[in-house]
This record gives sequence, structure tokens and C-alpha cells, in this order.
Amino acid sequence: MGCDGGSIPTRIELVKTKQNAVRLDPRFLSIRPLKIPIVADNMGKLYNKEAVIEFLLDKKAFGDGDLICSHITKLRDVINLNLTPNPAFQEAIHIQNQNLALNPDDNMVA
Repeated sequence: MGCDGGSIPTRIELVKTKQNAVRLDPRFLSIRPLKIPIVADNMGKLYNKEAVIEFLLDKKAFGDGDLICSHITKLRDVINLNLTPNPAFQEAIHIQNQNLALNPDDNMVA
């Protein structure tokens, strides 16, 4: 580590810098929210089936589509998912919205 007189420390060794925040890099094929039919690739990423088909038909229309899903070259590279909505999740959102309506000054939800 140094600093014992035998070496000259650099700025990086002396100054503690703020760690970079974890940057979420949303890499998705289209900006549309997920809707049925939904497909998944072999890495577990979810896509709208419609967006995958559009990507396979015209790859130039999706600017960085080759970077996002270059491993998808045909429709057989994805599998169809049979998903059902979770009613408990919808109830939780409804309760959260009610709490926000009751306490508009609070930033925290009860």
C-alpha cells in the first residue's frame, strides 16, 4: 500500500471517491410494455412476441437490436410462455394507491 516513506502515493491511493451507483441498463427490444403473447429466450429475458417477429423481419428497424438480442436468429430461439395475472398483486397496487390518496403529503406508503 505504501505511504511509509519509501513510495510516493498517487491521488487514487489517497482520495476515496464515491462509488458509482449501480446503473440499470434496460436492454429491451421495444419500448412497449409486456403483453400477451410473451416469449422468453434461452437466457431468461422476456420479450413481446410481436416485437421479436418484427425484429426478425427487419433488423435494421431496431437500431441496437443486434446488441440486445443477437442470439435470436429465428422464432425457434424463443419459447412461448403461458402466464396468468396475479390477482393479489393487483389488490396490493390498489391498496397502495388508496394509501397515497389518503396521505398525499407522505412520501412513504404505509
